[in-house]
Amino acid sequence: MNDPVRISPHVGALLFWVCICLLLASFSGTLSSSLLEVWLVNVLPYFMLSLAAGIVISCGQIDISTGGVMSLAGMVIVACLPLLGTTTTSVVLAHAIAATLVLLVYLVYAVVASRGISTLIATLSVLLIAKGASTLIQSCLQGVGELCRTSFVTGQGSSVLPEWAIADWAGHPAATATAYISLVLAAMGWRYRSRWGLEHIAVGMDATASRFCRVPIGGIRTRAFLMAGALVAFATLARLHGPARGGWSANVGWGDELLAIAMAVIGGTRISGGRLNPIGILLASFGVYISRDIIINDLGVPAEVASLLFGALLFIVITLDMKHRKVVGDQRG
Repeated sequence: MNDPVRISPHVGALLFWVCICLLLASFSGTLSSSLLEVWLVNVLPYFMLSLAAGIVISCGQIDISTGGVMSLAGMVIVACLPLLGTTTTSVVLAHAIAATLVLLVYLVYAVVASRGISTLIATLSVLLIAKGASTLIQSCLQGVGELCRTSFVTGQGSSVLPEWAIADWAGHPAATATAYISLVLAAMGWRYRSRWGLEHIAVGMDATASRFCRVPIGGIRTRAFLMAGALVAFATLARLHGPARGGWSANVGWGDELLAIAMAVIGGTRISGGRLNPIGILLASFGVYISRDIIINDLGVPAEVASLLFGALLFIVITLDMKHRKVVGDQRG
């Protein structure tokens, strides 16, 4: 039996939040069609990362490496392309190498989870490794540092794809809107209309009971990590060819892993697992990004203060969710 799709009060509150943000931007005089297009394009990588985080969290695991892995994948693309040539095949191959690397990393996470090892430790280790590797690759691209003294690409603190290798259509609003629609429809169909999606949530709610019901827990977690890895790879491409316009640096994506988790949780993902709402994550991604943009750029609030505000918001959301879960548990008991 399929899990019915419902517009929950939480989703309604998120939609109201986004509408309030748009009204504030309108009252401040900054809202325009060009700004809406910028938001549409810029939020897409964050939505992909937060959906990836939500998928992993909802099956009872954790991933705090999404931003670092995205940073490394982007650096791999800009580093491999000059070595492969100046053809379309070279561009495809460079992107394929980066995507394969990401999927292999997430396959390792799945193996780690199947062995009973904490994915928190595994993803934290990969986060640190990815940051170090990204910095090393950029140093080599620029011919600086102790390990790299020769340079085959020079940049001003960043690495840039050649103009011919940039997919201009990736930053077009129509292509971006198509990506949103495709992702949401696929995620909703998987979450609410497939047995795999229902078993995924069941594993997050109670792995012991799921094992008793012969749900393939290892397979569920493996597919969850591979889905997350695919989303991280797509987020890298969306950011590289969209907002970044082919430019990249080693610190791109650093810190986004925590922001992605925050968006997922604010969007209705239960931090302890067992709940996932793709529509909620989409609205939370827009709400958090637009709010940060208005607070920092329109109101002139320092970014550090904005981070404190969103940290407090995340704490409130998690606290309310835990209290609601306890009340429901007491009623059922």
